[in-house]
Amino acid sequence: MKSEGANPNVVIYLKFMENDLYYSLEQDGTYEVLTETTITGVDPGNTVQWQCADDSIQQITSIEVNQSKPGSDRNWQDLWLELPVKVDPAGKIFQAVVKPDAPGTQQFNGYTIHYTTAEGEMEKDPIIKNPKQP
Repeated sequence: MKSEGANPNVVIYLKFMENDLYYSLEQDGTYEVLTETTITGVDPGNTVQWQCADDSIQQITSIEVNQSKPGSDRNWQDLWLELPVKVDPAGKIFQAVVKPDAPGTQQFNGYTIHYTTAEGEMEKDPIIKNPKQP
């Protein structure tokens, strides 16, 4: 699938299989289940894209960010300069930009992906951390 929008620094490829949402950071890479504890690392100023890797996902309907998770002692912060928006007419690619002036201390941001498959509306809520390394 061709990438649209600005050149992303981090691409999260998504597939729906085995009745769950899977992800990879490489389109032809190994896909793993995207869970509530899945953490993708980003750095200040990164452009992040979420892309449907194939037709198993009909569209991404929305991505909600700036969510903290109860019962966790992580440093939950708003990491986003630009919130996730659809960058293609079919809703197969969403994109957001991490704040360029984010501090070097480890920060976390929960988000929820709402998407549609042949089986109906679905959602998952993993985590982004900034910067990539502690």
